[in-house]
Amino acid sequence: MAYLVLKETWGRNKAFLGLRRTFLNIFGQKRVREEYVKGGFLVLRGGKGSGKTRELKKLAEWSQKLYGCDGVYVSGAESMTEIFKKFLSAEELKGRTMAEKVEMCLERAKELAVFIDDLDKISGHYKKDFIKGLIINCKAGAVAFEDEKHVYDSLLQEVRRKQKLRRGESLRVVELEAEEEIKDIGGIVGVVLVVVLALVFRMPEMILLAMALRYMVNEGRRKT
Repeated sequence: MAYLVLKETWGRNKAFLGLRRTFLNIFGQKRVREEYVKGGFLVLRGGKGSGKTRELKKLAEWSQKLYGCDGVYVSGAESMTEIFKKFLSAEELKGRTMAEKVEMCLERAKELAVFIDDLDKISGHYKKDFIKGLIINCKAGAVAFEDEKHVYDSLLQEVRRKQKLRRGESLRVVELEAEEEIKDIGGIVGVVLVVVLALVFRMPEMILLAMALRYMVNEGRRKT
């Protein structure tokens, strides 16, 4: 499992982010690794259950400490009306045309950090252009998606501009993995290592030990 953590250092005006990964080793013990996350406009990628929505909402909560402005969380799966309500009050929305609401939201975004979930679930050119405007105008922020292939090219281009990438550079992506994926890798590597040693030293009982170890890891995982 991977998740973002807020790092605050004495004497610094702004906080920064770390990415913490938890996993189980071959003995079923939980281990933690942490790495620095480069600042700027963030891109989160992960499959179902990886925590993209949770992490974006955390970023919105930490926005003042990270970027010095308020944060707004929106989802590409939400309707335009739902997104408008994130930026404008009921009084501001009253009696406005769709075009006026879009213009007001884009102007408001210039003073905000905007965190856009489900970038690969945006449908319709009108909403696509609106989300594109939010990416362009926002003071800071992040986007998240599961499959980059399903994201409009024009949106990816604006994300690249936000990250100030040179031609040929790939998007800077924070990869989020589902917890089950990370747990399983440790067990597989452990079993493979034991089997290889058993073959090298001609010790068949070690293969039985590997099978027993794999079973214990699986049982421990089901109970947690």
